[in-house]
This record gives sequence, structure tokens and C-alpha cells, in this order.
Amino acid sequence: MLEELIKICGNCAELFYQNKSEEAYKILDGILTFTKTNLLNIFEGYSNEIVQLFMGKLRILIDRYNHKDNLGIADLLAFELFDFEKTVCKESDSENGVNLGDGYFYREYSLYDRKLAGRTFAEQFVNSKPYSTVVVFGDDETANDELKHIFETDDTKTLYLVTTEMAGKPEVEEKLSSVINVHNRELVQLVSFPNFDRIYENKFNELKSRVKYYIKLETFTKNSGIRDASEIGKNILDNIEYILNGSSVNKLIERFKSEDLGEIPAIIVSAGPSLDKNIKELKKAEGKAFIIGVDSALRSLLDNGIKVDLAISVDPAKHRQPFEHDKIKELPFVFKVNSPNFAVKASKNKIFFEDGYGFKYYSEMLKSVAGVELGETKTGGSVANNAFSLAVDLGFKKIIFVGQDLAFTGGKNHVTGFINKEVSLRNKSIPSMAKAIGGGMVETSLQMSFYREWFEQRILELEGAIEVINATEGGAAIKGSSEMSLEAAIKENCSTEFDFESIISSVEPILSEEKQQQIHLRLDGLKEELDALENKLKSGIRDYRKLIEFEKLGKGNESEYRKLINRLGEINRLDEEVALLDFTRLFYKEGEEGITDDIYTGEGLSVTDIARKGEALLKSYIKGVDKCRVAIEGNN
Repeated sequence: MLEELIKICGNCAELFYQNKSEEAYKILDGILTFTKTNLLNIFEGYSNEIVQLFMGKLRILIDRYNHKDNLGIADLLAFELFDFEKTVCKESDSENGVNLGDGYFYREYSLYDRKLAGRTFAEQFVNSKPYSTVVVFGDDETANDELKHIFETDDTKTLYLVTTEMAGKPEVEEKLSSVINVHNRELVQLVSFPNFDRIYENKFNELKSRVKYYIKLETFTKNSGIRDASEIGKNILDNIEYILNGSSVNKLIERFKSEDLGEIPAIIVSAGPSLDKNIKELKKAEGKAFIIGVDSALRSLLDNGIKVDLAISVDPAKHRQPFEHDKIKELPFVFKVNSPNFAVKASKNKIFFEDGYGFKYYSEMLKSVAGVELGETKTGGSVANNAFSLAVDLGFKKIIFVGQDLAFTGGKNHVTGFINKEVSLRNKSIPSMAKAIGGGMVETSLQMSFYREWFEQRILELEGAIEVINATEGGAAIKGSSEMSLEAAIKENCSTEFDFESIISSVEPILSEEKQQQIHLRLDGLKEELDALENKLKSGIRDYRKLIEFEKLGKGNESEYRKLINRLGEINRLDEEVALLDFTRLFYKEGEEGITDDIYTGEGLSVTDIARKGEALLKSYIKGVDKCRVAIEGNN
């Protein structure tokens, strides 16, 4: 019976070293119950001294259990509990442990065998699924080395190590946004080295919330990405001449950085329903604050005679309704490269383009030919997020929110005057509640909660560098911002006159005439590039069919099989290495999504299954090339 108990305790120790708490504590509960009821049978034939020694260690185990000291429990189960030659268990102290305030010291590393503990932790990922992403929290360098060794052998998997020092820094936010994507969102796993999630609980919980945020965001945006993809491609084709003749967000930022803005604030005006309450107050801020109007708020601003210093629109599928005002075309605008062409071509003032989804092919061309990068503002999915990032990048130290309800204030979606031709957000969303400005609770939605969480995270990252005032008189509270009425915010912060119009009008275009001509020469060869890309894809289809034959008849010539696999490896890297494919895929995105989901998440796929799916994927790429070709011809 003792040997069986030792074996079970060893298995349980392994789970604690791997920090699999839920499973480990269930087994430990069973061990404690079994030991309590069967103590005499377990130690039948052993001396009373041994039994007393075991009971003393058992009391220590229960103490570690009560403190949820996973690593202490693991060490005790693996090395101490049944070592009857050792009468004392190793305890953490001020040198090798951390006291959380109750006098109990939590160990950060195994006090017996760090290498064994690290290897045990890492081994849980040996058989993790291809294309999975594992985010690991903690500072165990020994375990880190073991993890890196495992992940280096499979380049389909991604390992991201977040130390306690890194946690909460902007670099982590940027990395999470890049390693979590629409394909692997269901294969993302966040784990902590044992005890690090306990000792650094706040940091770990914050990291957990950010990982969950990006998983939810990718899930939320997946369908809209498929829906809007071909429209994005068409918008880029329609906008390219305007882009080549226009300016950029980077140029705008460069120009503003040459000015001393002092304490002058930027006011970001959104189209929340509370804007009705205070929109007329904005008159008092004209010329004393940089007023940025998001697209959906422009009609209301202009109808109320408010001078907008800069307008911004970033949604590639934006409806025409917000732009249906005679004076909107007179405003300087920030557009995405993939913004609707009807809005871009109507503009009669300066346009500042920012990079965006689907533009990689043209971005690389601009950089290689002219050394130009358009720049891109950070976002959480809302144009107001982009406006906030732009204000920060321009150098404003004070930012005032107006109409940023992020909730159904008074049961409404938007400010009066917003003719809602867009799908009703409230009717399509999952309702939830959020803390309201001024106290109490207000109804919001999952989508608006994303936007609010993004603001809160960015404000936290920028703490000390900028001041954010929420002068939205209704809606959801935004953590990290101070709340006041717009009247008070303007009175306290808008006292210095500034000529923003002259600054904006002086921003230079991105390209000289000579560079424009060079770009046009490159674009003239686009048809030949499409033909070459299609030929590569067709070659890949032939190779996938050969692979199916190899699997059916046996590998045969090993040398030929290796060459075939290498060629297919090159084909599989085309979407990463050939920017034109990134663009053409937009035109038939719906054809590939189901296929790629199966490839990334499907279990038990044979080589033949994968080859057939690979062939189907390349066929969808070719269809995208064909549709892109038609769209280009339609533009000529």
C-alpha cells in the first residue's frame, strides 16, 4: 500500500511542478483523505518513530496546501514526504522565498532539483498541437532553457516568455497582438511557472486579461475580416493614385513634433449619445485645442458650427451616411489606405494616409523605391482608439474625450443627427453592464467593452506621460481618466491660441514627381508579377498531387521525396515572403478560411489529408489572383 501511495504522490508532484493546479489539488485531496483513513494499514510493520516522522511531514504538507504553495507541495511530495532518513523538510526563508505578508515564504524555485523541476514543467508541451502559441509567465531560467529546447525543434509552434520585469510593459502588449492571430486563437495557452502566479498575482492576472482580450478580439474580428476583405482590396486599388499624391500620418507627426504644443490639449470628439448635451461647448475650444472629429461625429459637429481641425476615418466598410454633408469634403482628413474610395476622392483638403491591412505589397514598394513609410496608428478596433493614438503621436500631453460613451446612454447608440444606416449595434450585440461615469452602472456591449479596455490599457502604459480627461457627460467610465464636465475642462485647459490650420497645410506630400514616376513604372509590371505568382501556385498544386501519389504508392526514391518536401516548404512560405500574395488573397478570402482552420486545428490529419487541403488552399489563392486581375483591369 505504501509503494502505491508513493507512486501516486510522485504523479501528483509532477502535476504541481507543471502548475496544473486544478488536476493536482483533486489528486492531493484524495491522497490526504486516503492517508487519514488508512494510516495504520499504510505503515503496517513500520516503527512508531517512522509513523510520527511521516505525520510531522504530513502536517507541513497540509500547511503548504492551505497556502496554495504549489512548488512547496511538489518538493515535499517528490523529495521529502517518504524520505525517512531526513527528519526536516526544506523551508523557504527570506533568502530563497517571498513573504506575501502573512509570514509564510513561497519558494520561486525547487529547493532540491531545479533542473528536474524545470524539465518536468517543460515536458507538458512536448506534444502540444502544431501552430499552438504558449505564453509563459515567470523567471525560472532553468525551465526557460528546457522550454526553448522543446520549441526549437518545431517551428510551427510559438513560445513567448514573459518575465515578471517585462509584465505590464508596452513591448508585451505589442508581442501579444502579433503572436495571437485569427488562425491560432483557439490554440493559445497561458501558463505560469509554479508559484509565480501566486507571488506576482496582480501581474499574472493582468497578463491573463490581456491574453483573453486578444483571443476575444481575434474571434470578434474574424468574420468581419472575411466579409470586408475583397472590399479592402478594391479600396486599395481605387485609392492608390490618391495615396501617391497625398501625404502620410508620419509626415503629419514629423511636422507637429517640430512645434512646441505646451499644455494645449487635443479634444477627441466621438458620436456617443451624450454628445447632444455638450456639443455646443466645443465652440469655446476652437483655436485653443486641437479638435479631432471621428467620422460618425462630423455631421453633428458641422451642423452645430464647430470647426474641426482634423477628421479621421479608418473603417474600410464605412457607410456613406457620415460623409453626406457639403462641408465634410473641406476638412483635412486622416484615412486608412483601405478606406472607402468614395470618401477619399470627395476630399478637397489635405489627406494623410496611414498604413493598413492588405497594403503590404505597396508598402514594400514605397519603401524600396522612395524610402517612404506611411506610419500607422495603434487601435483597439474603434476609430476613436486611432484618434487617441494619433493625438499621442502628435505630441499632445493632454487629451480630452467628448462623446466617448462606450455605452447605450439613455438607450441610444449615437448622437442625434446620426442617421443609423449602419447595423444597429445594440440589436446585434451581447448586452453587459459597466461602471458609469459619475457612479452606478450603464448598459454596454462586448464590442464597446473591447474599445474601453483598450483605452484603459493604453492610459496605463502612458501613465505619467499624458493626462486624459473624460468630458463625456454620460456612458461608461474609463479607468485612468479624470472626469469633469466639458465646460470645466475647456475653462481649465483651453487658454492658449494656436494656428493648427497653417501647420496642417504646410505638411509635405510623401513623393516627389520623380519618385511617383518610378512607382508607376513598378506598377506597370504588376500584370507580369501576377502571372509569375499564378505559375508558382500551379507548380505547388502539381507538387501536392505528387505527394499524394508518393503516399499512396510508398515514398520510393527518398531523394526525390526530400526534394518534393523542400519545394512544398517553399510554397508554404509564399504567403510570408511574397507580399503580392498577401494582396491577392484579399479578393477571395472566404475561399480559404475553412481550409486554414482545419489545417491549424484539425487533429489526426494524415499527410494525404494535409496535401489535399494544401492543394485546395493554393486553388483558392489562384482564384484570388484571378479576381485581383479583373479588379485591376476594371480600374484601368
